[in-house]
Order: sequence, then structure tokens, then C-alpha cells
Amino acid sequence: MMAAKEAFFERQQASDAELYRKQKEAEGLMALAKAQRFYVKTLQDALRGD
Repeated sequence: MMAAKEAFFERQQASDAELYRKQKEAEGLMALAKAQRFYVKTLQDALRGD
């Protein structure tokens, strides 16, 4: 019974780590998209002479 609990705990830890990794990856992609949006807007404004 103890081995089953340990195995479950290990799987849960691995799942938590994977979720954390994916959350951080998503946050990074969101930051990149925001930076790209700002860059494009800045270029558009410069080309329009604003």
C-alpha cells in the first residue's frame, strides 16, 4: 500500500512540474506577443508620422 502511495505522489509531482512548465511557457509566449504588438504599433505610428 505504501508503494502505491509513493508512486501516486511521484506521478502527482511530475504532473505538477509539467503544469508549472507549461504555465511558464504560456506566460513567455504572452510576453512575446505583447512585445511584438508594441513593436508593430510603433512601426505603424512612425510610418504614419504620428
